[in-house]
Amino acid sequence: AQPPYSHIPFYQVMDAAFDHLQAWVKDGTLPPSAPPIEVTSAGPPAVIARDKNGNSLAGGIRLAEIAVPTGVNTGQNSGAGFCRLYGTHQDFDAATVNGLYPSHAAYVAAVKDVTEKNLRAGYILRPEADATIAAAEHSNIGQR
Repeated sequence: AQPPYSHIPFYQVMDAAFDHLQAWVKDGTLPPSAPPIEVTSAGPPAVIARDKNGNSLAGGIRLAEIAVPTGVNTGQNSGAGFCRLYGTHQDFDAATVNGLYPSHAAYVAAVKDVTEKNLRAGYILRPEADATIAAAEHSNIGQR
């Protein structure tokens, strides 16, 4: 029903989760955890608390694509087939992006900050962190 496919790269967290699972089984090292996603109603279905732009407000693992957004990403959709499983993404308009990121450097710095925090927390691995930062550096976000 909405444009398909959230742009949140959940595979990055899954990659780290597999490494953590192996360590947990091998030597009992517990994986990191994140605070629950904030909801306004437990449901069913649960209703996720959203910011003024429509993205989740708080909790969960906040990858750069949600913490430093350039569009609305949700894990919800409807329609035929698997559409409902893949969420949705809608780019922000230019005015919204320009209001959030006054310069390219500000955008890249915000992506680097959140990505390095996720790496230190163990939510993602170094190759994924490097790829996220490189994508921000090569983007045109904040360039006027």
